[in-house]
This record gives sequence, structure tokens and C-alpha cells, in this order.
Amino acid sequence: MKFAIRLIVFLLVTQLGFAQSYQADDVLFTIEGKAFTAADFVENYKKNLDIVVDEGQRGVNHYLDLYIDYQLKLSAAEDLGIDTSQSFLKEYKRYYKQLADNYIANGDVTEAMLKETFNRIKTEVRARHILIKIEGKQAKDTLKAYNKALSIADEVKKGADFSSLAKKYSADPSAQQNGGDMGWFNAFKMVYPFESATYQLKVNEVSEPVKTRFGYHIIQKTGERESRGKIKVAHIMVTPKPNDSTFNAEQRINEIYKLTKTEDFADLAKQYSADKNTAKIGGELPYFAVGGLNDDNFENTAFALTKVGDISKPIKTKFGWHIIKFLDQKPLEPYEAQKEDVRRQVKTSSRAKLINKKIAANLKQRYKPKFSRNHFMHVSDEISGLIENNKFRVDSVSNKKLLKSEFLKIQDKSYSYKDYFKYLELNQRTYTNQSSPIEVITASKEDYLYDKLIKFHRNNLVNINPEFAKSIKTFKEGILLFEVMEQKIWKPISKDSVSQKAYYESHKKEFFSKASIQAKLFSATNKSVLKDVRNAYINFKNQSKDSIFKTKQDNVLIETDTFTKESTKLPKVFLNRNGVTKIKKHNNTYLFIDILSKSPSRQLPFKEVRGKVISQLQKLKEEQWLSELRNHYKISINTSTLNKIEESLEDK
Repeated sequence: MKFAIRLIVFLLVTQLGFAQSYQADDVLFTIEGKAFTAADFVENYKKNLDIVVDEGQRGVNHYLDLYIDYQLKLSAAEDLGIDTSQSFLKEYKRYYKQLADNYIANGDVTEAMLKETFNRIKTEVRARHILIKIEGKQAKDTLKAYNKALSIADEVKKGADFSSLAKKYSADPSAQQNGGDMGWFNAFKMVYPFESATYQLKVNEVSEPVKTRFGYHIIQKTGERESRGKIKVAHIMVTPKPNDSTFNAEQRINEIYKLTKTEDFADLAKQYSADKNTAKIGGELPYFAVGGLNDDNFENTAFALTKVGDISKPIKTKFGWHIIKFLDQKPLEPYEAQKEDVRRQVKTSSRAKLINKKIAANLKQRYKPKFSRNHFMHVSDEISGLIENNKFRVDSVSNKKLLKSEFLKIQDKSYSYKDYFKYLELNQRTYTNQSSPIEVITASKEDYLYDKLIKFHRNNLVNINPEFAKSIKTFKEGILLFEVMEQKIWKPISKDSVSQKAYYESHKKEFFSKASIQAKLFSATNKSVLKDVRNAYINFKNQSKDSIFKTKQDNVLIETDTFTKESTKLPKVFLNRNGVTKIKKHNNTYLFIDILSKSPSRQLPFKEVRGKVISQLQKLKEEQWLSELRNHYKISINTSTLNKIEESLEDK
């Protein structure tokens, strides 16, 4: 579905303003009488204009042809019945749910949580705590732990030594060594209730007992400071070569590290770093904050560097070996710049559950759900004695008439007791920690209500949210387009081996390999050192070259690879040489190569280029098909509206 997803992203649009020279609902063209408005066309045109590189393809008339082609494909898809097929409906429903859930999860409630979290990211706090565990599941056990925590909190407030009390009472094993000190932290580092309580305290203030899943905490805030923000570093990366048993990544990184003492770090990165995305810019990485990278060792090493220009010793990560140079530090970026990173972290933290609770409260207010009278009593009668041992079954309900009765109503939709009991049967293990049937009913009916509210709201979203309605329409069209292209173009061509081979035979000149050489590359930043190595290299017999070279390679790097004229590691002129070349300066480094073998351009056999053949054939087939569609469907263009659109866009 990758192609479909690209199409969907390509077509997603936002509401744009329009010039007064035409009305948004003016008809631009029709296909078999179906009208397409100026508004739809212009917003698609403006949205996609930024991704069109060729100036010749940015004209309104050119885009109109593309837009009509797009609508013709959709018409063909509907005529083929794709929009009513089981496979399409399954895919469409999956997309609908995914998109609706995304809209629901990213509303005002989430926005408030993101802003709160960002404000905490900006400030680091330090605290110490005493943990009192809750021993048992009964209410009296909870009360006992709370009272004990309350008593200890009073002792602290009266002047007792916090560290001593932590060592005496805390259920946190680390308290014996640190006196309850939790160190510095910000958002996401602690469970949310603990974090929130700490941020709400003043420095040196002691909290009332704070309940988390671990028990009750007495918290004292001991410090507060601004976060360090983001840092910028450059790195040189060396990765293992599984197919080259002679290559030692650790040895290579140590060789490069020696060069950093005397040579420019950026030049070394350009020449030697295996990270091709950053090598061309001297190994520079984007600014990042604590927690911003996917490797703790790299991050910790980077943040340990404090002075601009500091260079780390080689370190190993899951990606390979690195040398890191500290370049810069800057304060945290504003909220909007970090919003999506914060959102991703929120979704995978306990904050997500808090958001769900607030969303549920909002949905209750919007839809005003109602449980039936006496539902608590009816449910309690049926589950008592069974739910405690996970033995409840819908079939065990004695009051069969009750099963058909209404348990819950959300606007005009009714849900039966049977539906609720099915939910309870499937999820009863979730409530094994509840101490009584009353607690089970209370917890389960809230979960059931949330589930039904979300589903009801999801289905209703297309009617109450114009932006969502527009987006889901675009998704639907993207899936239709993918399916019709799969049926009419991609699959037929990929299976037609006869046409593929015929096309290959008639276009053989298009399928040739690039000329290449296999060579041993010697490089150094010091020309005289490299000159000595070259002289030594060419003056000894082949079988002795490497052993002689080892005595001189402290400041010289050597590698064997395949190069084409597109290779950036060596001058293009080297490809036309034979044997050992002269020394040339390239990327601020001196180098020469020993050409081991040459591979001239050659005719590629069909099996090696079959994928390219299929791609070119599919393009031809699509052009033919579009021509057929334009002949099959009646298309009428309103030239007056088109002219107004062109004039309006030219004025901007």
C-alpha cells in the first residue's frame, strides 16, 4: 500500500482562500454530468504546486489535465465496482478508524497536555521521597498506608531529618544509599502523579502523601533549574563490513582518531565517515536534546562534551564506531518546533490514559449517555459469585429477558445488557484486582461506556467535523486509485513476460551497466607522507606491498572498493588510468589508487533489468489507458471559469 499512501499524502489539502473573480462553487468541468468545482481544483493545485520542480508543469492548464486524469481513474474504479468490493470496504474501514482515532486523540484535551508537558521539559527539578507500599487489596490496607505516610510527612514538616526517615521507612531499596534522593529530572522521567506533585511544590516544600501505582510517596522538592536545551555535534562513523574479513572497524576508527589531533575534523568526516547523510557536511548532526537520539551511549558521550571543539574518544554504538565533536549549544526551541516530538512521547506514556479520561468526560458532555434505571442492581445479581473467579459467562445470566433490555443509550443508539455482559465476559480478567462486585461494576461500566462513546463519536465524526470529512474523502479516493491502477496497469504488466521481453529486445540500447573499477585507495592529509608510502608501495613486489605498507600507515588510510564516475571519494580522472596513479588532492585530502581491475560498460541481460522494463511498460500502458478513458467519458470544461482561475492565480 506504499503507493496508495504516497497518493494520499500528495492529495491531502487544507482550506485555502479564493480570489473574488470566481465563486468557490463554480463548476470547472464535468465528467458524464458529474460536476467538479473551482474550489476543489484550486486548493489541490495550490497544495501540489510546491512539489512541482519543472516550471513547464506548473501551469493551470497542465495541472487541469492531471486533475481530470485523476478523476477519470476514479470514475473507472467506480464503474468496475471497486468501491463496493469486500477488499475495498475492509481497507476503507481500517483507514477510517485510523484517521478518526487520530482526530479524536489530537484534539483540545491533548493540546493542553502537550503544553503542560513542554513547560515541564523546559525546567528540571530535583526531589527526594519516602515510599510507603500498600500491603493488600482491601480499602483498609490503602487507608493504613495513607495514614502512615501522613504521619511521616508530619514528622518531616516538624523538622525531622528527611534522609534518616527515608532510610528508616522507605520501601524504595535505593533509599539506603541515597536517602531518597531521585536526582534531577523533567517530564517523562517519573510516573505522572509523582512528576506533577513535584512540579507543583516550591523548593524545600514537603508534599502531602501522593498516590502512585507503587504506593504513597512523601516528596520534598530540593531544587529547580532551567534545562540545558539542545546541543549540536559532528561525528565520524565507521561501520563493519560483513563481506570484508580484513576490515576492522575498531582499528579504522582509532586510526582516524589519531588524525583528529592534527587534521580538520570536517575534512576527515567528508572523506572517511560511513554516515553518507552527514559526511558531505562535515559530519554535522541536527541539534538534539536529552532523549532525542536513538542511542544512549552516543547521547551521553555527546552531552559530556562541554566546550566547543572538544572531541570524544572513539565509542561503540549499535550503529558502529563514532568519534564525536562538540560544536554548539542553544536553548530549547519554542513549543511549536517541539510539539510533534512531545506528542510522540505523550502517546507512549501514562499521560495517554489521563488524556483518555478527559476525552471521555468531554464525550459524556456532548452526547449525554444514559444508563438504565437499576442497572447496578441487575448486573450485581448476575455476576456475584462468578466474577471473582473469572467464571462469568453471558450464558450464565439467569434473567434471559434482561439480556434484551436496554443497558445504555447514547442519543438514538441503544445498547443491550447482553452487549455489556459480552464485554464483561471478554475483559473480566482486567478487573481481578477489584475487591468486590461493586468495584467491578463501577470500573467495567466506565470502560464499556468509554468504548461505546469512542465508537459512536468515531462514526459521527464525518458529520460534525468538515476537515475530517474532507480528509476521509481523500483517503477513499487514494485507495480507489491504487486498486484501479493495480487491476488495470501494474498487475497485468508485471505478469506479462512476453511483452516484457519484447520491450527489452526493442530497447536494448537503454540497458547498459556503468563502467567501473575495483581499486585500492590510499589517502592522507599530508602529501609528503603519502608520497613516501606510494614510492614504497610501487617499489616492492605485489606479495610484499601490504606488509611493507603497515610500517608507514599511522597517518595513512587504505581501503578497497568499487568506483564509478559517480563516486565522490576520488577524482573522475582516475577511472581512465591503469595501475598505480599519481597523487591527487581531493576533498582536502591527498590520495592515489592502485587499479586492480576494470569492468567496462556492458549490455545488461533481461533478468537484471526486468524491474526497469516493467516500470517503463506500465508507464506506456497508463498513457494508453488514459487516452481510452478520455474517449469513453464525456468531459466538458467551463472555459469561462478556467480563465477566471488563471487570472486569479496570475495576480497572486
